[in-house]
Amino acid sequence: EEVEKELCECFMELLPALKPEYREMIEKLELGHEDPESAAARLGIERNNLKVRRHRARQQLKERLEQTCRTCADHGCLDCTCKKG
Repeated sequence: EEVEKELCECFMELLPALKPEYREMIEKLELGHEDPESAAARLGIERNNLKVRRHRARQQLKERLEQTCRTCADHGCLDCTCKKG
């Protein structure tokens, strides 16, 4: 049986630091598992535009995690040790 890994403790703390539209992408699509078609319709944008926003949101979060967590971010922010050290 595979042990479930936990996301970096910093992940949720960094969400408010993201651009509001990017934070919404992460909260709704990644954490809330909203269907991309539904999200695009709700936002009144094309699906391709949603893909671009989602990519930018992930990129901004990745950059913030790399700045904050350094070594942990290099390993995917799983089994985070950045706050334990």
